[in-house]
Amino acid sequence: MLGGNASVEIGLTPRGETGPLVKALAERSNDGDLAALELLRAEPTVSVFLEHQVFDVARTGDRIASVDARDARSGRETRFHGGVFIDCTGTAILGLLAGVETMFGYESRAEFNEPLAPEERIESHHGNTLFFRTREADQPIDFPDVPWAVDVAKNYADLGGQLQRPGVDNAPGPVAGPARVPDPSIRRRMLKPLTHFWEYGHDLDPYTDAEHIRDHLLRAIYGTFSNVKALEPETYANLALDWVAHVPAQGEFRRYKGAYVLTENDIRGHKRFEDTVAWNSGAFCLHYPGHETYDFRLRTGSGTPATTPPSRCRSAACTQPASTT
Repeated sequence: MLGGNASVEIGLTPRGETGPLVKALAERSNDGDLAALELLRAEPTVSVFLEHQVFDVARTGDRIASVDARDARSGRETRFHGGVFIDCTGTAILGLLAGVETMFGYESRAEFNEPLAPEERIESHHGNTLFFRTREADQPIDFPDVPWAVDVAKNYADLGGQLQRPGVDNAPGPVAGPARVPDPSIRRRMLKPLTHFWEYGHDLDPYTDAEHIRDHLLRAIYGTFSNVKALEPETYANLALDWVAHVPAQGEFRRYKGAYVLTENDIRGHKRFEDTVAWNSGAFCLHYPGHETYDFRLRTGSGTPATTPPSRCRSAACTQPASTT
């Protein structure tokens, strides 16, 4: 799908510094799909192959000569030859298949002399997010029992942070009040409905455990929705799940290691690069797992914007510490 986390499957809007081109590509049709496909198909020299998964590469010396991809629906395999291949998947899949050096997790403090880095390397990542949307129907909507829901979802009743529509997230959703929560010791939600509040899989392999991460989040969403319906059956009698994503928003995979690695010290020191091609004014967010009760929620305080200035980085020549939200 075009757009990655901005695609209609997930629905986030590109953030940070975006110019006219990105804004034009991110325009949405009535069904929420991006304008990118229509614009690309209008280009006579562009061919678009959607719903394909890259699974192999062939090299000639140090260069990639061809890429093999499989159609997700038909299983048909296609080999693409080219002089230049640009990996924009966010997964570094071409690099992994070609044996390129990548980075993963939190580097130790000593590796790049970063004061806020952990003492020892941590093999963890941002986790994945599964979006959903609720709506009020014209008549009462029944909801079945969900004994397969994750245990932590069975006494939780907060549907905040949902997707209002593609491109507009952080909708509050129905939230059972403190007096109506069955267990008074249950920790209340964060003060703001943050998008990545529904997140899981930080300590799992984002490549091989993706389906497990998605299914765990599905069990949490359906179990929590069931609680909302059961706690206040009259108030939420007409509440329905309008849409639940099947594809999770992906937070972090392996990162390419270029000739220069952007570090915490560069950001704090306002380092300038003469060959700047991209500007980032978004916060560098650290998504900490480990909510005291709910393992599909981030720890309180995660996602707080860092008080760092905009950073500039050389295209394909640096990696940013953590991803931006």
